[in-house]
Amino acid sequence: SGSKNRPNTLTWNEFLTKFADKYTPPIYRNRKKDEFLELKQNELSIAGYELQFVRLSKCASEEVSTDELRRDKFERGPRLEVREKIAIKPPSYGALLEAALRA
Repeated sequence: SGSKNRPNTLTWNEFLTKFADKYTPPIYRNRKKDEFLELKQNELSIAGYELQFVRLSKCASEEVSTDELRRDKFERGPRLEVREKIAIKPPSYGALLEAALRA
């Protein structure tokens, strides 16, 4: 009975996404989405790559809307020697990140 009066609750990530959608200019979001789509590890550590991955993915939420999409995108970015070590297809994004950090 009290649920009708309760406001909708959002997770922190949902709030950040809605906030960014409302207050970030589309040209900036599009530029960051392009950066995300082209993101590679290059000279970054895996931790640095993951930090950029998470930051930029906020502007490309449809590209990482499921764990499988997130894993597929993440595993295309590391350097070859890391990709070879994570080619076993870990079962989740978290497991993929752990394997990449150990590589």
